[in-house]
Amino acid sequence: MELQFAERISRLEPYSLASRWQQAQRNNLSGHEVLNLSIGNPEEGPNLNVLNSLSESVNISNRHGYQSYQGTSLLIESWRHWLDNHLNLQLKSQQMMITQGAREAIHLVSMALLNPGDIVLGPDPGYPLYKTIAELYGAEYLTYNLQEDTHWQPDIAQLKNLDTKRVKLMWLNSPHMPTGKILKKSILTEIKRWAKENEVFLVNDNPYAVVRNSRPASIFSDVSAERNLIEIFSLSKSHQMAGWRMGAIAAQEQVIQTLLSVKTFTGAGAFLPFQEAAAEALNRDLLQKASFSEAMEKKAHDMKYAFSLLGCEKIESDSGMFLWVQCPQDFSSGDHFAKYLMNVMGIFVAPGHLFGKNGDKYVRVSLGVKEGKIREVLRRVMFSRQKVEM
Repeated sequence: MELQFAERISRLEPYSLASRWQQAQRNNLSGHEVLNLSIGNPEEGPNLNVLNSLSESVNISNRHGYQSYQGTSLLIESWRHWLDNHLNLQLKSQQMMITQGAREAIHLVSMALLNPGDIVLGPDPGYPLYKTIAELYGAEYLTYNLQEDTHWQPDIAQLKNLDTKRVKLMWLNSPHMPTGKILKKSILTEIKRWAKENEVFLVNDNPYAVVRNSRPASIFSDVSAERNLIEIFSLSKSHQMAGWRMGAIAAQEQVIQTLLSVKTFTGAGAFLPFQEAAAEALNRDLLQKASFSEAMEKKAHDMKYAFSLLGCEKIESDSGMFLWVQCPQDFSSGDHFAKYLMNVMGIFVAPGHLFGKNGDKYVRVSLGVKEGKIREVLRRVMFSRQKVEM
């Protein structure tokens, strides 16, 4: 018997970064242990007080049952206060829901909004998951350009020239991954106006809001009035809790209720001790103190220095957890440069073309690693000056 799977499965493209990582480990020619600088997976982990909160909660007998689909009032109130404090975003409790990470949020939004044949707009370069999930739900995915000569900002003229009859959803990602650029306020205002006029849902994926960003902001001006706006948040980067799967969605009440109706059939409330510990992290704001920001900036400084020694002249790093590094002139592409780093030094980075054609000359380098790993990167760079023919 030949197994027949859904047609959409045959359209799924392999998750390129994961397959490349597996291949790099199998075919390591460098003689070094491979240093993985490809993903934004914070290696430090949350503060001890957060872990103690989790430990205490886990050992209470009534903490192991099913939870509310919306999330506990404790976590919602903690997150609301945090957003007000950092992003000047005022929300009512019914304008927010907790998700199991940003990925679940992206799925919920897509399930709730998209019909087959709808068009989804997303950035190039950008998070590959936007395209994959849009196509899973039968939508067509089109990109809008982010390019160096426009400082990686969206081109309003490109949007205005689009036929918007089938455009249902546009993804923003500010601060942006992989470039680290923050959407200019004037451009955001234009995009919001365009989206409202054309009845397009505008969604900002905002997990890097406070990561190396002194002026964090929301896309909302008035949540109740801006009915076509949605914003997604996460504790994965800002509070170094990637494996905990703690995300949140902010939107007008009707949108939240619709998303909750979808989640009722597709998901469940997060484990209660996780929610209580996440509230502890938000309430204490342990990782937003000066020491955390300084540590992240030092990592960025040291990593920039290492790549400058390799001849990289353009390194974007305004905010977020990555460097966006243009390959040296000796290399034909970011992919070529990434293979050189892997084969000569055992340093694994993400080639920029994985995020779109506009990233072809770049590589993405994670800052989510421990200081010792960055020191090892610098050591290998300084003692590995030879070039290899690819």
